[in-house]
Amino acid sequence: MKVSAAALPFLILAAALGLPTHATFRHRSPTPDARHTSDCCFSYGTQNVQCEFMEDYYETSSKCSQPAVIFITKRGQQVCADHHSRRVRHCMEDLDSAKKQRKRIG
Repeated sequence: MKVSAAALPFLILAAALGLPTHATFRHRSPTPDARHTSDCCFSYGTQNVQCEFMEDYYETSSKCSQPAVIFITKRGQQVCADHHSRRVRHCMEDLDSAKKQRKRIG
């Protein structure tokens, strides 16, 4: 796999800082609210999901060739993750709990 010279420093920095890196998408929705009926992942992110960086998530459509969860980071990036992973499921539960908590308060 070729990595462009411009992308290499970013990937090295992301790995050094432990930031999530995202994988390949078939489509990226123009707005977060236009979710996400056609988003598919061709691979999963190379780093473990770090839930403290995540703001939201959604699961890919059953029409996708590879089932996945797409997390949205607090910076608005999308990260593909294996929906079978225990860590991913735990993060999904944490985000669901936080949403319920915000609804009770607000």
